[in-house]
Amino acid sequence: MNVLNDKVLETLKCPSCFLYMKGPIYVCLSGHSICRSCWMANSCPVCKLALTDTRNFSLETVSTIVYYPCNNVESGCQQCLPIEEIDEHHLICDYRSYACRLSKYCSWEGTRDELKKHYFAKHDNNILIGRECFSLWKQEKPDYTINMIMAFDEMFYVHVKRRNDINYWAVQYIGRSEDVILFCFEVHIFTDQFNDRKLEFSEICHDDVKDDIDDIIDSGFCVAVPLNVLETYTNMEGVVFYKIEIKRA
Repeated sequence: MNVLNDKVLETLKCPSCFLYMKGPIYVCLSGHSICRSCWMANSCPVCKLALTDTRNFSLETVSTIVYYPCNNVESGCQQCLPIEEIDEHHLICDYRSYACRLSKYCSWEGTRDELKKHYFAKHDNNILIGRECFSLWKQEKPDYTINMIMAFDEMFYVHVKRRNDINYWAVQYIGRSEDVILFCFEVHIFTDQFNDRKLEFSEICHDDVKDDIDDIIDSGFCVAVPLNVLETYTNMEGVVFYKIEIKRA
């Protein structure tokens, strides 16, 4: 960023939370500007006078023409973008914080580089190694499972969810969003009862931005098999064999 942009950004720092302000920006009785989040407080953090409903429209206009640094600048991100682009960038930033997805009881957060170490140290039971991984499906299994596959020295989330009498498979690539097009996945469903019966599906991978598996399913880009079809592949033990294969697109 240039010096002028830096100086303008300093005027956009909220005096309470010290984050950069974006509209709406409010003022107190003395004229100090404050961001919307801190405006919910009872008094101005600078002069302690009451906050008002008055907006600082001039500063809001300024906020639309400056370039904002990424929130992850301390982690190494050098991106500076206009206000209308910076929030979207935060969702896909390579330096953003990643939460543990393999256990709802795990509160770990860290960088993507640290994510792999965390999974192998704390959740190795949920890790599958190799681009071809075999698994079992049973009707009484949980409605939803998530595992991590290591393939091509990359990480992928594999989701399996049963919803509305349909079983879904979806894969997310854990990495830069622009690299997700380099990979796809296949699901092979078969049975040990009949060698000539099998189902094969190929689908694109998703990036790792979406946290909700239902959002991925609703996008339509996943493998979907009705339960009444899947059940025809069960063997005498009530098990369906399937293979997940990560492939280069």
